[in-house]
Amino acid sequence: MILLNFSHPLTGEQIQEIEAITGQAVAEVRHVPAQFDPQQPFVPQVEALAEACQLTPEEWQTRPILVNPPSLNFIALVLLAELHGRMGYFPPMIRLRPVEGALPPRYEVAEVVNLQQVRESAHPEVRLMLISWVITLQPKETTTVPIDLGRATHAWFLTQVRQADPALAERLHEPNAARPFTVSALRGAGPASQGQVALTPEREYWLRVTSFEPELSRRLVEEVVPALPGEIRLAETPFALKGATCDPQEHPWAGQTTFEALAQEHLLGAGRPDRKLSLRFASPTTFRRTEGEASLTDGQGRAYRVAGHNVPLPLPGLAFASYLQRWNAFAPRALPPEVSATPRSAWPSAATGCRPCWSNSARRGRWDSWAPASSWPWCLIPTGCDCSTCWLLLPSTPAPDSGRPWGWGRRSESANRQIGGLADEAD
Repeated sequence: MILLNFSHPLTGEQIQEIEAITGQAVAEVRHVPAQFDPQQPFVPQVEALAEACQLTPEEWQTRPILVNPPSLNFIALVLLAELHGRMGYFPPMIRLRPVEGALPPRYEVAEVVNLQQVRESAHPEVRLMLISWVITLQPKETTTVPIDLGRATHAWFLTQVRQADPALAERLHEPNAARPFTVSALRGAGPASQGQVALTPEREYWLRVTSFEPELSRRLVEEVVPALPGEIRLAETPFALKGATCDPQEHPWAGQTTFEALAQEHLLGAGRPDRKLSLRFASPTTFRRTEGEASLTDGQGRAYRVAGHNVPLPLPGLAFASYLQRWNAFAPRALPPEVSATPRSAWPSAATGCRPCWSNSARRGRWDSWAPASSWPWCLIPTGCDCSTCWLLLPSTPAPDSGRPWGWGRRSESANRQIGGLADEAD
């Protein structure tokens, strides 16, 4: 942790008190005295004071920083605004107090004030910047529904928002725009058969709705969720509303936080971030390429091209570029492009948790219905297993007795529905 001291020099005993309160070691103290000319404007002098800290833009945003503010209130207030602009959040600060009865006078560390937490507590809208609602449903009768309910849940969500704020719903529905929300398909159903899942009134199922911006989060909390009707219809199937929560104590997929809190925990903490990251895709996911053609590399160093379509594989180059794009579109402070660089060895072997297996049509050698894809070095084949989302990933080598590469499957209407469902949930 770096301690920026804009006031009187700190003693070794005071540094130890800071470490005891924060639970972090003070790796470096940078003493930057605030000696201002009261006859000159303060803003340029504060800018020079911040520059004297000798931190790069990346260090301002990624290093854990603690501040001992100047004693003069005017300088402290202007400096706080300057630091917030450089860091993207309000830094924590120390407060000193005189030791009672000490001669000569001595000062001790009274507390470390988390200014960002103070700001969020004073503004509920900011607290709800990132929110995840879990909505629990119960079917009113035994029925079957398509496994790919992405379009149905998406349309239902926009209808609920439109009833609260038509202008907001129209903005959320704009084409070719980064959407500040996600809506899951119906969760909790059992294995699928022929693209359908069976639902019974004896079980409860759920949806998850997330928001990345304050306006939408506030609408969800104050108007949309409280006004949800007792009956919800998805794909013409009636469900009874059993409850809704954003409390992670009530459901593991619910929660609320802020971009600043995430940065504080994962970027500015005392510990070193893990070098390995595991991602689990709980549903079919695609990553959209719309900006021309890109050259990527797989785990074996083989180059391939991805251009202008949805890719149903969590390739690191596409996955982390998508996450970075979403963060920079909605977070108050953008991250540099280098964040999306990932180890090539992280490239996965399949788009789902199911083990790849040969489909019946592949065993029988039925290759005549597969379209060629000469520029795509991999192909996906629906395996026909019970999960209805398992696809076989194969290198695009010539198919047996065909003289041409394998490509995207067009085997059946069920396969087309699966591809459509993937596109519905595309990032």
